[in-house]
Amino acid sequence: MTDIFQLSVDDRVAVITFDLPDSKVNILNRPVMEAFDRLLDTLASRKEELRGAIIKSGKEGTFIAGADLAMIEAINDREEASRFARQGQKILDKLACLPLPVVAAVHGACLGGGLELALACHYRVVTDDSRTFLGLPETQLGIIPGFGGTQRLPRLVGLVEALTMITTGRRVFAEKAVRIGLADASVVREHLLDAALRLINRGMPGRRKKGLSRILLEANPLGRKIVFSRTRAAVAKKSGNHYPALFAAIDAVEHGSRRGMQEGLATEARLLGEMAITDVSKRLLSVFRLREQFSRDPVEPAREVAMVGVIGAGVMGGGIMTLVAEKGMKVRLIDLAFPEIGRALKALHRQVAKKRQKGIYSPTEAKWMPARVTYDTEVRGLGGADLIVEAVVEKMPVKKEVFTKLDASVGPDTLLTSNTSSLSITEMARDVSNPGRFGGLHFFNPVEKMPLVEIIRGAETTPDTVSRLIHFARRLGKIPIEVRDRPGFLVNRLLLPALNEAARILEE
Repeated sequence: MTDIFQLSVDDRVAVITFDLPDSKVNILNRPVMEAFDRLLDTLASRKEELRGAIIKSGKEGTFIAGADLAMIEAINDREEASRFARQGQKILDKLACLPLPVVAAVHGACLGGGLELALACHYRVVTDDSRTFLGLPETQLGIIPGFGGTQRLPRLVGLVEALTMITTGRRVFAEKAVRIGLADASVVREHLLDAALRLINRGMPGRRKKGLSRILLEANPLGRKIVFSRTRAAVAKKSGNHYPALFAAIDAVEHGSRRGMQEGLATEARLLGEMAITDVSKRLLSVFRLREQFSRDPVEPAREVAMVGVIGAGVMGGGIMTLVAEKGMKVRLIDLAFPEIGRALKALHRQVAKKRQKGIYSPTEAKWMPARVTYDTEVRGLGGADLIVEAVVEKMPVKKEVFTKLDASVGPDTLLTSNTSSLSITEMARDVSNPGRFGGLHFFNPVEKMPLVEIIRGAETTPDTVSRLIHFARRLGKIPIEVRDRPGFLVNRLLLPALNEAARILEE
């Protein structure tokens, strides 16, 4: 139908594929929303010949990433921001009022405006892939959901779940999405369209049953008052009243719960306009943009890392091993002490079980994660490794001994790296036959949570090695920063003088 939305019809079911040209992900901006508006008019005009519609993404690993943040960042007029929200609300209202069932077939990230579009559909079916998650992260950017999210989400999942999602920006994965009523079904990716068709065959959805807790808390004014009061108190305690969008979002939800959907939408649009021009929002959007800039690879490397060797099964080595395995790569863990290996493997199982319990991993994913790890108490079996990460004790002689053994055990193209936080990469590389393939790869503790990774360039480290290490760090979901081989690298170079100054102030 357009370059943005492709429409095909099979057995009287319209399949709409959203595939934004010249973009890695689907986002919602004015041209997209205008094209979607025209598409909805087309569906309405063909209502007699259609029995349903499915909306899916043409992007790999993403349904809709949200609204165009660059556009929001450029808005400096309150009324302009409110008008954009009202336009989006009207278009999604049109979607919700279509006289035929519409299913959002979600695979990959479904965030912000993307989730608001899915909420306006009559059904939602999601894949059980760990890359599929839903959320409304707007408050973390200093704004609030503006396309009806503060109104439709509470009506679907209840006040408590909705307020938690909106005020924390927390992602909800497939299993929990079904449990709380955010999704109607969770299936493997190959069955996504079949599941959507089954939902269409049901016809238009009826009213969903509410659980006992929702009835007790939300079906009466006193219960709702308690929910909003506790939410505001929790947000104030956590944020220190520095983030006005959190309270604006709560106000929008509360107003809609008291006055109805239409008044709630009007309040949502007004408050979005107020929040979009705040200094807090502009700063948070700038930080987000910088983080995105350093998290994405402009060019894919010619050779991907498929197998990683980790030397040392302590806290850092075990954490690196777990992260690599979770990202789908094979890992070979080496440590002289078998009990250390056992502790690292137990930590891996705990981490996977925790994420399985949260619904982040499917049973199949959770089962295969530990199977990617092999281990040994001697430096062997690393011939097929693409990259080695050394994470042993911070002593130069010990590290040099490790790299002497590794140099003789791995292939000529294997990258050798150290997780050192302070020792010289140039000095470590002196006894390696090809110092150009040697670099620093400094993770921070805890590995899973800390977003930064220092890529340390030694005196002879080649640009290709640095490029491959940066790509590897990004593949792990980290933010890599390239630094030269200087005392303290970057983080400790900043941290230690700050700590010294704090100690001097205390002493004075």
